[in-house]
Amino acid sequence: MANLPKIKNCPGCNQLYIETGQHMCRECYALREEKARVVIRYVKDHPKATVEEIVEATEIELEVIQQLIKEGRLEEVGLKIAYPCSRCGKPILRGKICPECKASLHKALTKVKAAIEANEMREKERRRHLEFLRAEGVDSTLKKRK
Repeated sequence: MANLPKIKNCPGCNQLYIETGQHMCRECYALREEKARVVIRYVKDHPKATVEEIVEATEIELEVIQQLIKEGRLEEVGLKIAYPCSRCGKPILRGKICPECKASLHKALTKVKAAIEANEMREKERRRHLEFLRAEGVDSTLKKRK
């Protein structure tokens, strides 16, 4: 079956929309981008502004500004504001987690993946062994059939 488009509720206005990667409807996305342009214009003119000053001067919601910071869009125009890593709390300038936490998670996931693959190999070998025993006329309790 072909991949059908995903229909979702917009987190901004709760209207139905077809997901295209923007995670919101066209209207809310356009509004968000306009807010981003206002903030970016202000930051270009006031490169040393604090987040509080940006909120007050632009009247753009704090959450929108925080998202722009996390996306690195304000860093691109010269504003570097640190915020805490969502895992350890270390100050970061972009993303959700710091490079150390990212490396730690990657290492942990690699170990989990290796363990899963090892278990799958053991299970595959166990099945092969049972198939061999059945073919040789030995049941699962390892008793010879009459």
